[in-house]
Amino acid sequence: MTVAALLAAVLALVLTPLGSAVFYGLGGVAAAGLFLRGVRAEVLPPLRAAVDRIRPRAVPGSRRSSRGASIAVALAAAGSAAAVTLVLGDRAPMALGGLAGLLLVAVAGWLCWPLIHDLLTRPPEDLPARPGRATPTAQPAPGRRALGRRAQVAGTVGVGVAIGPVALVLASSGVKILVAGAAAAVVVVLICVVRDRSVAFTFLAAASLAFMLHKSIGPQDLELSSGAISVYVTSFDAMLVLLYAFWIGEGTFAADVRAGFRRPILRLPLVGAFLLLPSLLVATQPWLGAGELVRMGWMYLLFFYAAVRIRTRRHVWAVLGGLAVFASFELIVVLGQALTGGTLGLAFLGVPTELTQRVAGAESLGRPFGTIIHPVFMGAVLGSLCLVALSLAVHLQRSLAKIAAGLMVVVCAAPLYLSHARASVLAVAVAAVYVVATGLARGRLRWSTLGRVALLGVAVGAAFLPQLAAKFSENFFTAHFWEEIDSRLQLNTIALDMWDDHLLLGVGLNNFEVVLPRYEEHFVIFFGNPVHNLYLLNLSETGVLGLLGLLLVGGAMFWAAVRGARSADRLLGGTSIGIVAVMVFLALEELLGFSLRQDVPLAVYWLLAGLAVACARLSDAAAPGTDAVGPRRTR
Repeated sequence: MTVAALLAAVLALVLTPLGSAVFYGLGGVAAAGLFLRGVRAEVLPPLRAAVDRIRPRAVPGSRRSSRGASIAVALAAAGSAAAVTLVLGDRAPMALGGLAGLLLVAVAGWLCWPLIHDLLTRPPEDLPARPGRATPTAQPAPGRRALGRRAQVAGTVGVGVAIGPVALVLASSGVKILVAGAAAAVVVVLICVVRDRSVAFTFLAAASLAFMLHKSIGPQDLELSSGAISVYVTSFDAMLVLLYAFWIGEGTFAADVRAGFRRPILRLPLVGAFLLLPSLLVATQPWLGAGELVRMGWMYLLFFYAAVRIRTRRHVWAVLGGLAVFASFELIVVLGQALTGGTLGLAFLGVPTELTQRVAGAESLGRPFGTIIHPVFMGAVLGSLCLVALSLAVHLQRSLAKIAAGLMVVVCAAPLYLSHARASVLAVAVAAVYVVATGLARGRLRWSTLGRVALLGVAVGAAFLPQLAAKFSENFFTAHFWEEIDSRLQLNTIALDMWDDHLLLGVGLNNFEVVLPRYEEHFVIFFGNPVHNLYLLNLSETGVLGLLGLLLVGGAMFWAAVRGARSADRLLGGTSIGIVAVMVFLALEELLGFSLRQDVPLAVYWLLAGLAVACARLSDAAAPGTDAVGPRRTR
């Protein structure tokens, strides 16, 4: 105790000149430490098991490293951090943050190596073996000689020489072409390496939402923000085509499609799209409506693939893992944007060249947006993933996956805080109540654990009270906040006036901003902007028929998630409960926005909707105590 008190006194003397912010930060670290100490019985065993699976076996006769050596390494790391702080000065926090991030990525990759190895080498579980298919351990045919080492080296050198000119051409063609070429190279390598391509590329497709490149076909309306600016395809669409190509190559595509269309849930989105078609007859610019319909077509293909082709637990984990990688990348980008005040050179993705500004009193605050165009749209995406992660953290059994889900809650929530996505934060808080209540009702969440989390929240809130109070004031207690409310009320009135003039069919799908000038005769605060309400936007553009289609499809997806949420299976039921919460979240969030008219939020919505249908089907098909590919784990 004497040593601890002495160390505390020395630390206080050293940190006093740095101000009160450091003490608040130390308070937060202490609160987190107390929380981790309280849940160590749940956290440490899975981590130890994961490390034991990866750690090399000790060679007989070898000596294990002593505790003194571990302490020496820790002291060396602390000394190195102090040296970096002294050398870099003001830039030290960014450098140390980057090093810490790289360390965390390295540790995560190390812990996840068995999963990565499984993803690359495990054969498909849901496909019948084809006669005559060579096994990976098959010996060379008689009379054929294996390539020697020299031939292998010569072949490698030849491939490298051939790739050199291609790389030179790509490098001189711009960043977008270079990124697309690199992605294509990775895809080709994975096609040659992985054995279960369906699972591996499902994971890759979900992760690829972080980078979405566009190629327009025909004219563009670059001023449009409430829908598709043209008829276009994206890099994610290309991944979807690849998934369907693998599906067709597996030989089960025709039978799967016939079985899928027997289910009404897979036909309802087509009915919803059919109800939108009449609005094109009255559209001022029908080609904009056609662009929106083409994008809806791609989303239906995504939904159909997720709902029908996902038929094993490995597929479910692949989707969840890909979305976790996507969310982690968004956090890294958001942190970089918040620290640098720039967009990190991501303009080639079609995002703005500078941060979105929010007026807070006499100053404007830069709002990070990751790779998703706008903070509000990013909030809709990461808010959705935050709820899925929360549900898995509540419902999964004690394991490394449960710990990872808990960390993903923080990963998804941090960008919402940094980007001032207040509507998403409030909607997440409301939808999270359902997740927590379900966990308590099913006995998956203990009141004691909930109390520890609440205590941690109070402690961290008290430790960072000045920062939280400033952030709250910046969002809700400025004159501009009430101006934003007035502007949205004005846009709501314009949308209702537009619908009043075109009750049945609206003004045409994706044509709100085209006819908007006719309704902005008087002063409008948000001049030239679409109505920030998805329901009113849909009502004004497609009339009563279009709104009916929106509610029909949205209600069907919600019901599909509710069906899956009834499952006692921790993975399938937990995922579906999270998706139910996502549906509630988006229903509330879209009252103040139109995120589901943007590419990434729309893709995440349909991917999760298809996953909910797949989870319900897997749960229904599983016999008591089993699932489609193995024993059901309910505890």
